[in-house]
Amino acid sequence: MSQHRTGHFEADGGAHNLILGFVPSYLRIINFMAADTEVAVIEWFKEMGDAVEIWWMNSDTGEQNFVPKGSGGYISEYDANSVQSSEPVKVLGGQGVTIDAAFMEDSDEIYYLAIEADRDVDHGDIA
Repeated sequence: MSQHRTGHFEADGGAHNLILGFVPSYLRIINFMAADTEVAVIEWFKEMGDAVEIWWMNSDTGEQNFVPKGSGGYISEYDANSVQSSEPVKVLGGQGVTIDAAFMEDSDEIYYLAIEADRDVDHGDIA
């Protein structure tokens, strides 16, 4: 079953584990406070892997620049579910993504759209 989550948080200057209840197939994350020449928007597909993503960067002329990142990105899968079996029994950790601290500064306003697809298809080489 497909799931969608939207949300917002105020960054504290450190890395953040964004707990969604699933590892998204697609994530779009926006730093509303991004200054000129900083990454304002990240698009990440789970299939691409950790730290591989698309950056939309602000330029000093007010334009957005498309920057594909083959490595060194800011988003990675977070999957740390575990069960504490002693009393009280409870689920610990969670699922979602980790957002690197380098993407956001203290007090930055961060918005996101996370989608878990019903089907995530890799069509391979169609040539």
